[in-house]
Amino acid sequence: MDLGSRIRALRTERQLSQEIVAEQLHVSRQAVAKWESGASLPSTANLLALCELFGVSPEQLTAPAPVQQPMHRRCTAPFVLFSLALILLLAGAAMLWRQSQLPDSIIGYADAATGLYVASASPLPFLLFGAGALLAAGGAALLLRAKRQTPGK
Repeated sequence: MDLGSRIRALRTERQLSQEIVAEQLHVSRQAVAKWESGASLPSTANLLALCELFGVSPEQLTAPAPVQQPMHRRCTAPFVLFSLALILLLAGAAMLWRQSQLPDSIIGYADAATGLYVASASPLPFLLFGAGALLAAGGAALLLRAKRQTPGK
């Protein structure tokens, strides 16, 4: 929040009009309007008078607002984890579906001219499901943590 916005917020919180503030500071209403719009800045004397009128310290009136990290930046990691989890879950599901499509009479396939590969139920799809579930749980935990750190929620 810039100085002009802070002046406007303090004035409206105290239910003062621009005219009343201008009268108290012995300036024109247009000067107060310019301060609030950011078109000009009050002099040091007027700044101190504003602080006295609003009952705040000069630091409270002029200090820059703390910069907060946008929510979309704090939530990037959970969404990346959810995306990876989805990919792993889909890969595991595709592998399980492929295994279910093989006829029972096929026990393997030839992997070279002289070799034979005997296949059994592969643990890989189950490992992919497990990794996907862990990533999804980690992403959910990070998302909840980011939401708790969001001010005003």
